[in-house]
Amino acid sequence: MTSRTSKIVWSLSAVVVLTLILVVAWSYHVGKMQGMWYRWTGDFQAFAGAIQRGDVRSGDSTSRLHALLGPPVVPPLSEQARYRAANRKFAAISPGEYPDGVEDSDTFEQYETGGILWSFQIRAGRIINFKPEHLVPPKLLSGP
Repeated sequence: MTSRTSKIVWSLSAVVVLTLILVVAWSYHVGKMQGMWYRWTGDFQAFAGAIQRGDVRSGDSTSRLHALLGPPVVPPLSEQARYRAANRKFAAISPGEYPDGVEDSDTFEQYETGGILWSFQIRAGRIINFKPEHLVPPKLLSGP
């Protein structure tokens, strides 16, 4: 093999390896891109995409949620008590939607998009009673 051919083979190999590294890195961060876009814009579609593509589910840690969406809004203690009371009523009406129930130690963290606060119920640093498929775009909540 000539010196020139050897250089071409090594250059092409380096390009292929670099491309593979970039594809793997991009694949790893794809779920986080939606979260970054939500943090910058507050866009509902980015919020929903970050939740669904980031695969946030009940039982996941709040640190995973924070890594995906940034720091939450934490309501004051008086509001936390109101959220617990409301969730207790909802859980009594529809226990299947609230399989973890509501305890006095539960807290709530929120994210804002389009003027709507989306609440996550937290117990011992874990998300509970949450189903990503329940995210409804704000235009559907506000009517026609």
